[in-house]
Amino acid sequence: MRLKVKQRDMKVHQDLVSCVCWTPNGELLSSSDDQTLQRWAGSGEPQGRVCQVPSPATTSMEFQPSSVSQQQSAVEIFALATADGKLLLMNRSGRVEKTVDAHKGATISMRWSNDGQAICTGGEDGLVKVWSRVGMFRSTLAESRRAVYALAWSPDSGKVAYTSGKDIVIKPLQPGAKQTSWVAHDGIVLAVDWSSSSGLIATGAEDGRYKVWDAVGRLIYQCAPAGSPVTALRWAPSGALLAVATFNAVQLCDRSGWPHGRHRMDVGNVYSVAWTSDGTQLACAGGNGHVAFAEVVGMCVEQGAVSATLESGRLVRVTEVDESGGREEELEYRDRVVQLSLGAGHMVVATTTQLYVYAAGSWATPQIIDVKGIVTIIVQAEHCFLTVDHFAGLRLYGYDGRQLCQPRLTGLLPELLSAHMLALSSDTLAVVDPANPKVVRLFDASVGKELGRPLEMLHDVRQVSLSQQGPAHGRMLSIVDANGELWVARTTRRDMVKLATVCTSSLWHDRYDALAAVVDERLTVWWRPAALFVDRDLNAVARHARDDKSLGQGSELVDFSGTRCSVRRQNGVNIAVGVPPFAGKLYALVGARQWHEATRLARFANDRAMWAVLASLALEARELNVAEAAFAGLGRIDRVEFIQRLKKVPSDEGRAAELAVLAREIDKGEQILLQAGLVYRAIELRMSLFRWEEALDLALHHKTHIDTVLLRRAEFNRAARLPEQSPKFIQYAESVPIEPEAIEAKIQEELEAEAARPGARFA
Repeated sequence: MRLKVKQRDMKVHQDLVSCVCWTPNGELLSSSDDQTLQRWAGSGEPQGRVCQVPSPATTSMEFQPSSVSQQQSAVEIFALATADGKLLLMNRSGRVEKTVDAHKGATISMRWSNDGQAICTGGEDGLVKVWSRVGMFRSTLAESRRAVYALAWSPDSGKVAYTSGKDIVIKPLQPGAKQTSWVAHDGIVLAVDWSSSSGLIATGAEDGRYKVWDAVGRLIYQCAPAGSPVTALRWAPSGALLAVATFNAVQLCDRSGWPHGRHRMDVGNVYSVAWTSDGTQLACAGGNGHVAFAEVVGMCVEQGAVSATLESGRLVRVTEVDESGGREEELEYRDRVVQLSLGAGHMVVATTTQLYVYAAGSWATPQIIDVKGIVTIIVQAEHCFLTVDHFAGLRLYGYDGRQLCQPRLTGLLPELLSAHMLALSSDTLAVVDPANPKVVRLFDASVGKELGRPLEMLHDVRQVSLSQQGPAHGRMLSIVDANGELWVARTTRRDMVKLATVCTSSLWHDRYDALAAVVDERLTVWWRPAALFVDRDLNAVARHARDDKSLGQGSELVDFSGTRCSVRRQNGVNIAVGVPPFAGKLYALVGARQWHEATRLARFANDRAMWAVLASLALEARELNVAEAAFAGLGRIDRVEFIQRLKKVPSDEGRAAELAVLAREIDKGEQILLQAGLVYRAIELRMSLFRWEEALDLALHHKTHIDTVLLRRAEFNRAARLPEQSPKFIQYAESVPIEPEAIEAKIQEELEAEAARPGARFA
């Protein structure tokens, strides 16, 4: 990915250009020390002067967020900060709507809140002030002993990050709330921006470095020192790209911080950088009076033998490689391409007005869908795909071009979503709630209805991912939180289990239910995470972990398919890491119910992990003979004996209850027995777990086997040489006669009655 820079030879401004901003309809405004405000077309051609600015110099300029203007059908308003301490509110034609004396000395920095309801200014006097959207003073948020060169709002517009010398300070708007600050650079911090989508903070300073931080000040990336100060930087609206400007240059960076490329310009110092709302273009304000335009090109996506590259704003080149060689297709579009996605055998191209859906190999006959908003995110699954735009929010489509549903999330601001906050499978959509990042909401992908109560985590969720194969009742969700803890859950049960710590990224295989993760700089693969809910001991065995820490810090999984994982290192280099091939073959054999061949494969692989996967799959399918062989291969004699005992249970309900207990779902197992009328087995289950009081309560409730519980309790105390201390057992032992022979006969009758039930059989 790179920038294609365009710059006019002739200057429009006669003095330093201090700031630029894009209008909601895609035009650019530039303000200069020559006291003029100029309008530019998106192509970079000047459209004439807007007005004379009533101030000797401007320092910052920004339009009210476009989504707010569209929703309220209001006049398009932008704000200007000036060197004489004023804050100006102007309409699109250049008329001044309001003038406010904001600061003593220059008003150096100014930003609209993400919801468009407030303006924050920072001045040469060290004050940070908050104003209403119509310019009414609200509060002095902070006082600093140093000039505030830059500031930025948090995604929820509840906090402001501002510069104070070498420090970054995060100040909540709520009075009395604790502020956060840290030393960010070795020189004075000149630029700061807070991504509304990813929640990451970028800073640039006189020391020539730019850095990326999380919202609590933990360093994620820092560049090597450049030869000149970083004077401006800005996140793209999607949060996926960062533009960093220095003297005569602009650098395009990934969200993780690593650079895509550095591009030279002839503009002098860059004082301001602004992105279009679709994130495909940016403009730079130059100190020598020039305004430079840059277009993002070179976006590349790959799947298998197919790759697609954005060659220019309206041209995508598709390359297919097969045994006979390769062929290329050039796809041209009427409008500018804003997003590109390739997966599940389909390519989805989003322009400013339409979606084009291609089946791989059929590049001449796309499905075309009209859209009203700018698509910022595309997520693909096997049978459907998701788009996010600022107009309609979330929309799900089939690959035939038919809209499936439009999930509704109360208070959703689509501009706060990033791709890491969304996960999609053929039947389920997972969304991290932007209003509360600790909450994950699940939706039915076919109708858009929310599925039960949301999942609530202890810490903010950094990434979600859904398993891609199997039925909906077996769907698995993985979550990486802000502390680097990896959790997995079943979407139908919401029971969370922690799988690992020090995790930076996780991803499910596209063809079977294996989960890969970068854990402590190593690639780790769990071949069967669902084993956690069958026999938790199996999960620790059914894994593959590389011994070396070759991935480095901050690595991210990009793809997990076939027998390899594609990993992007923190420096932007993609590497392919191979994984053992047996799991995919084993899943395929089990899917075809070829249990004998699956057992032979596990024996051939001679890998404990494959025996563990086979044991888990066999237990789920109630293939007890295969499970017995798998546990024998693992050397788990206790489990072999358990399976042999399980085979002697005649009823399906009894076996299901035993397997539920093995999965540590004791209450579920007991409920299965009681619903089937197997009261004695439920009582026996409680006794086997030494829940004596509960066993007696159950016997009393059903008025049966009270003497059995008393006898087993007495035998236990005798073997353990313990006196009876329970008042309840002492009371009933005195009033209930205990006849061992009669009790054993009654138990035998229960077992015979169970064996005589319709459908009963021995496994």
